[in-house]
Amino acid sequence: VTFPEQLSFPTKNGKFLRTVSKPRFLGSGSGGAVFAFSDVNASSKTRNVDVAVKVSWLRSTSTVENECEVLQILEKRKVSGVETCLAKQRYPTDARRVMIVLEPVVSAESVAAVSELEAPLRPHAVRCIIRTMVQMLAAEVVTSDVQPLMNIQTGDVLFIDLTEAK
Repeated sequence: VTFPEQLSFPTKNGKFLRTVSKPRFLGSGSGGAVFAFSDVNASSKTRNVDVAVKVSWLRSTSTVENECEVLQILEKRKVSGVETCLAKQRYPTDARRVMIVLEPVVSAESVAAVSELEAPLRPHAVRCIIRTMVQMLAAEVVTSDVQPLMNIQTGDVLFIDLTEAK
């Protein structure tokens, strides 16, 4: 996966371009590769505002497009604890692939299992997971592959990688 020096994409209201640079590899899976980018336009107060960009593999373009659409439905239904898909556009060097822009980028201080949290934070994390799952069901969205990331300091949970959601 290669990128131009900077990537630009329209903001949600479509009135401005948001430009990002300095990709950092976060990981990859069946849907594609994920990179964190720094926001070039951020003020010095918010310089650490990052977005994640998922680039689909050739075989997973429609799955990644669907992920963005599902995340936008969840946002409209005000489901808490899930990523937000800010934009979707074609990959610059191969239009058969797609990129989706996601936020927030979870800090390195996160874990993927409740058992990895300190005992006092576990009940909060479980409540967060249940709340998000119930809200997703109320929004008529289901998934067979839940990938929670839990903040080790607060126990707050963020569901990522909803490529299997429908």
